[in-house]
Amino acid sequence: MSTVISKVDAKTNPPERPGVLELIAPFWVSEQRWRAWPIVAILLAGTFGGAYVSLWANRLLGEVTDALIGRQWDVLWPALVMSALAAIISTTNTHGREALQNLLELRWRTWLTAQLLREWSERSVFYDIEREGLLSNADQRIADDVRLFVENTLNIVLHLISVVVNAVTYIVLLWQLSGVLSFMLGGTEVRIPGYMVYLAVLYALCSFLLAHWMGKALV
Repeated sequence: MSTVISKVDAKTNPPERPGVLELIAPFWVSEQRWRAWPIVAILLAGTFGGAYVSLWANRLLGEVTDALIGRQWDVLWPALVMSALAAIISTTNTHGREALQNLLELRWRTWLTAQLLREWSERSVFYDIEREGLLSNADQRIADDVRLFVENTLNIVLHLISVVVNAVTYIVLLWQLSGVLSFMLGGTEVRIPGYMVYLAVLYALCSFLLAHWMGKALV
């Protein structure tokens, strides 16, 4: 987006290169905010709802497993039906959030592209660009840069929120399932509550370090 501005001759007095927040913030306080913020609210609700459905599906899986082991057929079939329902809800939630994110992305892209093209054309910068051959297809470059900027921004923010929500949710679940690990060490009883959480974090850290050590040579 700033490529067009940065290559213009100094006599056109181009503005300073905008920062990331200067590119993000205007849309969310513009006339489009009444359409954008409700979509964000629905996306966040879907993220939290998806975490709850995942917990529900996890509990149902435990019920199905226990019913199979104990041959409790009267418990098994209702649990299977509810598991199928949880899978349908989870799939619908995932695709629904994807569609809403695409809609939000389209509206943001449309608004930001129009704003940048308006600023570019109002200063008649395109005359200098065309005359001096500084840049070709500037309008297309603006549109492509806006698409990448908006798409990556939304993906990073929404994915980060989803990761945090799911991490907190499953840490709480794992802490509750772990109980307390007790053992004797040097004649002293050691008690570790939620020990499986620490094991899971240690396992993830070791896997990350091993993958980095083995994969850095390929990179």
